[in-house]
Amino acid sequence: MIRPIIIWPNPFLKTKSVAVDFDLDLYSDVANDMIDTMLHEGGVGLAAVQIGVGLRIITLNAGHGPEVWINPKIIRRSPEKERMPEGCLSLPGITEDGARNVWVDVVGYYVSGHLKGTHAVGLRAQVFAHEIEHLDGRMYVDKMEVGFKDRLRKRLKKGRGGF
Repeated sequence: MIRPIIIWPNPFLKTKSVAVDFDLDLYSDVANDMIDTMLHEGGVGLAAVQIGVGLRIITLNAGHGPEVWINPKIIRRSPEKERMPEGCLSLPGITEDGARNVWVDVVGYYVSGHLKGTHAVGLRAQVFAHEIEHLDGRMYVDKMEVGFKDRLRKRLKKGRGGF
């Protein structure tokens, strides 16, 4: 099922997500809806908080087909950073250059509850970092200057994302 995306500056996006309890089977439907929503919106990643669910679930579609990660955690990062354009489904039409680690090592769980891990590079690393920030109640827009955020709010209210 495709769910509506919460748009910044909605305060729910500041929610710190809680870990998924594998004893409850509420998360698998959420994960499936997230894949449907991410693909429908043409995104490369989505955090559960962006659809109004405060659970530590992310989806990615950045080179390995659609993936679901439950309770993901970055355990190691490259010291080098790389600048690349970054967008967000909660900031429709907005793209801004940002610096992210060249690679990250991530651990998390499959929907089945089994442990998994990966070494992500480039875009995939950027998407992991971006989505996990969402789970912690942070967004890349938080790093921007106040004046830029004010202009961004006005453009989003008018329905024009691009600059």
